Amino acid sequence: MKVGDLFEVKRGNCSGLETHASGTIAFVSAGTSNAGVAGFVSKISGGRLFKDLPCLSVAANGDGGMAFASPKNAEFYATSDVAVLVPKWQHAFWQTDIQSKLIAVAAYIRKQRWRFGFGRKMSTRFADLDLDMSVIQSIIGAIVKTKPKVKTITQADVAALLAKLPNGVAIHDLFDMVKRNTFENSEASAYGTVPLVSASSNNNAVVGFIETQNPKDIVPGNTISVAKDGVPMISRVQANPYAVNTHVVPLQAKAGTKYTDKDLAIIAALIENQGWRYNYMRAAAWGRMGPQIIV
Repeated sequence: MKVGDLFEVKRGNCSGLETHASGTIAFVSAGTSNAGVAGFVSKISGGRLFKDLPCLSVAANGDGGMAFASPKNAEFYATSDVAVLVPKWQHAFWQTDIQSKLIAVAAYIRKQRWRFGFGRKMSTRFADLDLDMSVIQSIIGAIVKTKPKVKTITQADVAALLAKLPNGVAIHDLFDMVKRNTFENSEASAYGTVPLVSASSNNNAVVGFIETQNPKDIVPGNTISVAKDGVPMISRVQANPYAVNTHVVPLQAKAGTKYTDKDLAIIAALIENQGWRYNYMRAAAWGRMGPQIIV
């Protein structure tokens, strides 16, 4: 089966985020951060607003993010470097477990990244991309078995959290750095009991798994991992216990403070939004990151 059998392939038509007024509509680029959402904009005259939901957005260009696919459940604009795959709802494949199937197809497309590059764009090849349905069905089975709950962060959620955070609040006012033993990426494998988190923006920053039961190795769940170098300030919510390499700063809410999973996701986005302040020569070590104002 091919992508074109299950999806109608469309394309974004907007220029870069910086050319548009800010607003409340998601703006999707070919990046890998925040599921490709680069920011939020107002109505764009002549912009193609995608409202056939749910669907998939896929980076069709940009050597680093190409083939990055993620489900979309709210209307959005997209740049011309983004393909939008709208399910052909009449196909029998979509009769049940729609969200699980979109996630599975997105995961499969991401794994095809190696097929494309600067000299071989995905741009004109989406509809003809083969889908291994046996692999996709196995992914769907795993997802359905775990019964994931897809949660949407609303404007009200953001407003409620911001109302609780004082202006001028810094990261070290909200979190403490968790000190744990670190591992090398080479120590990770495809199987294990504890995820190893890195500075990557992909796969929620998980690069593999290790075997350990030592409390000095394991960071508690419901914390935030932040990249201190590579692409500094990439921030990911880690719901489960994990280990880290030397390129990650794990952050845990200060004693006596509790954040919901939505709160953590919003704060992670606020932290990541400060990434422009750091680079290869100015790593976001805790001494710099901690005093960084995020609100």
